[in-house]
Amino acid sequence: DLTAPEQARSLSHSHIIAGSIATRPTATPAAMVLGTNQTATNPATVFGPEIAFAWAREDSGAAREIILKTAAGGTYLCPSSVGAPVTASNTWAVGEDLPTSLLHMARTDMWGAIQSLANSGVGLNIRCLLWMQGESDAYGVATAANYQASLQSLFGTGKIDSGAGSMRAVIGRIRNADPLMDATASASVRSAQSGFVAANGSAAALVDTDSFSLMADSLHYNGAGQKALGAALYAAAGL
Repeated sequence: DLTAPEQARSLSHSHIIAGSIATRPTATPAAMVLGTNQTATNPATVFGPEIAFAWAREDSGAAREIILKTAAGGTYLCPSSVGAPVTASNTWAVGEDLPTSLLHMARTDMWGAIQSLANSGVGLNIRCLLWMQGESDAYGVATAANYQASLQSLFGTGKIDSGAGSMRAVIGRIRNADPLMDATASASVRSAQSGFVAANGSAAALVDTDSFSLMADSLHYNGAGQKALGAALYAAAGL
């Protein structure tokens, strides 16, 4: 889905830490290379929004950026107390900081990157949290409940963990095109994401994904959708 000119584009100013969240081999950022390290799953054949995000960064002429991509499919924001299929290891809920939890692995990845860069004389200026999650929560009313409060708690924890009190949040509002989603639950998640942004004023921005094209499963973004998402995330980040 990438044209030859797109595949040939330089990503020299964009560095990334990517890989399986559970098996990430190193916390040291490396220059982003298409087909090698730009996404966590099947990088040789699959790309995500970080590609278009990096293109926009390159086009801006701004200083080097580092993306810490902590991505895992089928995750929840609601606590595991909701019950199956939510567990402590597949939720981002604050307070379930077990060694196998998503939040634990994400924050230790971040701290490892900060320390690695500090050892090399590079200070990290953490600017923005990019959040594109919520589809799993939208399949059930119980999992969709209290989404806004959970997101607010996660954002506050992220600012504390990073030491970046001025960090912004850019929230991609989920699509609700999958007919298997619970209509009430998906509306609740979408409303909660919009409500979070409204409640945080200039510290947050919303990306409306409704026009971004999807794959045949009506859930995951296709190539054009990923490129649109990455460009919109960058524009909203205000970097």
